[in-house]
Amino acid sequence: MPVNIQWADQTSGSNGDGTPDPQFQFDFTESLRQASVEARLSDRSGAKVDRVVGLFHIDDKIAFASLWTSFAVRPISIFPYRQTRRSSAAFGQLDAEVASWLRLMGGLRDTRDHASFDGANIDLNPWGISTFTGRFGTTSPFAWSGRFADDDVSGRVSSQLKPTETLRLFASAGTGYRGRGFDGTSMFTIEETLPFTSGHVRALEAGVRDTNSWLRLTRDAFDDRFRDLKATTRLSNDTNGRANVGRALSRGVEGSVAARLFRGETESLDVNVGATFPDTEILSFIFNHVADVTSTVGDRLPGAPRWTLNAAVDATMDHGRGWRGRTRFTLAYRGEESKRRNAQPNTISPGQTLLNLRHDLTTPAGFDVDAHGRNLTNGISFPERNGAVRLVGAPRTSGVGAVVSF
Repeated sequence: MPVNIQWADQTSGSNGDGTPDPQFQFDFTESLRQASVEARLSDRSGAKVDRVVGLFHIDDKIAFASLWTSFAVRPISIFPYRQTRRSSAAFGQLDAEVASWLRLMGGLRDTRDHASFDGANIDLNPWGISTFTGRFGTTSPFAWSGRFADDDVSGRVSSQLKPTETLRLFASAGTGYRGRGFDGTSMFTIEETLPFTSGHVRALEAGVRDTNSWLRLTRDAFDDRFRDLKATTRLSNDTNGRANVGRALSRGVEGSVAARLFRGETESLDVNVGATFPDTEILSFIFNHVADVTSTVGDRLPGAPRWTLNAAVDATMDHGRGWRGRTRFTLAYRGEESKRRNAQPNTISPGQTLLNLRHDLTTPAGFDVDAHGRNLTNGISFPERNGAVRLVGAPRTSGVGAVVSF
């Protein structure tokens, strides 16, 4: 019965627009307390049917305060709030070997969520010239207190066929649930303090696994349909908030190849290659800005490139007398993508390829050494891009390290 307790306290800040002469400044303080427990009973005595039942509970509390200074709106505003959430679930699963060539699995999960959100917006207005009320169409100070309860029953069924000793066929269907909640990103208006509703997904997947002593092939196809999808978007007064925006789909194929090209008494050479080709689309978008609706329906989902590729080559050599070396070369490609809904040219990150190289040497003296290089081509990448605000990936780096065993 695992029990997990976490806590964190941090202070951070941001100048908001990422320029040398910022128009506003945020300063944050946050305190997080979280505890969870899970209990399971399982029967894996070697019978034809395995059974698992269990309970899960998590309780977290967040105390957060944001101090906002704007040189355009001219307030100094503080937004303190406290959020609590309790989530409990009961779950069960059956795994049955119907025949030597067929295995069936099924499971259910009943989830219950409770959350609260209490806080205030306080314009300190130290200069007496704040335009906060006119800019956001609301008054400050204001306070809020929100509560909700939510529940859902989700499940999954799957099957696995074994036509031969090396071939596996599988298929699965299931539903998923993401509970409703409060955003807490910004609280300039009452509208931003309201909860978003729960979201659901229906997921289908099928695939093939073919394995022998030196080669493993996988081919999968998937089709996921989302309802009440969440996104950060413009609210009625042009502030930003997380809201339910509609329906979307994500479907595609993926595959991988793992091959041992060579294995001798002291050397080996392995290659792993995997690729994913997702097709994503926003099917409907519920919003009160017509222009945003028409420009968003039909777009790809944020953070979903048209394809990704990962490859790795591993070479090992046993030099004898306790000396052993391993060299690993990796390539990762990610196609162009936007991390934001309603993608525009200045929010799209171009495709990027990262090449990395690492060599590890095990010694008989009780310590290991390594040398590594990352982003060998010194390519420029943008994990996040929004106009002039950009998060730039790390440049070419190299280093050496050592691990000593006592």
